[in-house]
Amino acid sequence: MKKLLALLVVALSSVTLHARGVWTQELIDPNTGLRTGTFQVNGTIYSIGPGADLRFENLNEADLSLANLSGALLRDSDLFKANLNGADLSGADLRGVNFREANLSEADLSAANLEDAGLFRANLTEANLTGANLSGAELSFTDLSGARFLGAVMTEALLRGVQLSEDTRLAGADLRGAVFSSSVVLSLIH
Repeated sequence: MKKLLALLVVALSSVTLHARGVWTQELIDPNTGLRTGTFQVNGTIYSIGPGADLRFENLNEADLSLANLSGALLRDSDLFKANLNGADLSGADLRGVNFREANLSEADLSAANLEDAGLFRANLTEANLTGANLSGAELSFTDLSGARFLGAVMTEALLRGVQLSEDTRLAGADLRGAVFSSSVVLSLIH
């Protein structure tokens, strides 16, 4: 009975780790603190690093916090509920990516292409979206508190019920055709 219970605990632990992913080889840059290496999630091993080709991949619930994915190709990938807190996605191709309920707080998305990305209920608190292309992206019910959009393009973006703060920087953003609804929350912090 004890062996059966031990096997059950091991099996459940591996399923839990499997769903979130695990770094099988991890290198941490001493200057930036960003991670590169190989990462296993949903039964597949991926190379994580600048310029990585992760197009059309299923990375649901992957914990890629502080990952260096600058210039990576993630077009049409599924990152539902993924943790990308503090990750570097600058200059990445993120067209059509499903970031629904993903944590992108403090992520560097500068000059990233997020055309038609799904960011429904995503956390973009303190994210850097300077020069990013968010044309056609859905940002409904997304937390944009403290995010920076300097020079970002948001043509035809959908922003229903988004949360902004006085720290949110939209200066120079192209908001042509962006749809704001009356439920946009502007929380001014004094």
